[in-house]
Amino acid sequence: MADFEQCYLATDASTDGSPNKLPMIGGILITAEGKTYAFSREVAERSDADIAELEALAVYEALYAFENQVKGVHTVLMVDNTVILYALVKASSRSVQVANMVGRCNTRREEIQAKLWVEFIKSEDNPADAFTRWQKMEFMIRFSGAELVEYTVPHQQKVDRDYLQEAEELLYMADNWREFPEMWGRVRKVWVTPKEGEGEPHWEHLVVH
Repeated sequence: MADFEQCYLATDASTDGSPNKLPMIGGILITAEGKTYAFSREVAERSDADIAELEALAVYEALYAFENQVKGVHTVLMVDNTVILYALVKASSRSVQVANMVGRCNTRREEIQAKLWVEFIKSEDNPADAFTRWQKMEFMIRFSGAELVEYTVPHQQKVDRDYLQEAEELLYMADNWREFPEMWGRVRKVWVTPKEGEGEPHWEHLVVH
């Protein structure tokens, strides 16, 4: 593998995008070599889930569908839902369901050593949208040349873990990273622009993934 590789991953979800008017999740990934992959599936078992939980599920399953592409690779992850955006950045959420799913995402990310940088993308610009709405998917596959990948849907066993507590502990470690050597590899020098009246723009070392 080259010294530095970067791929781009967009995920999305819908509450009624399948032919059966049931939820769908999907994603599209472009590798450093320009190859394009996608995944999509109906999630009938989540018909009562809200959109934020479905968006989190899409990220989680993308880490399985695209394991071979994101393993050990710097990956720019683009999402169009602010709830899951902030949950991924903070490793926490007010929603227990979202917090639990983000905990699973982080566990999976650590397993495959994926290096995620999360960005927001407007819904109308999100290429993954087409993979959560069956009417658009065929056209998007032809347009993008994406290869639909097959993957084993992860079985989400009920485990005796408090993901919300773990997220809070991880957030504390990120804020106090100098005290935790295991966090040092995640630290980057970042240009910080404070809110008005809260200081001048400056460089600061922060945990970014």
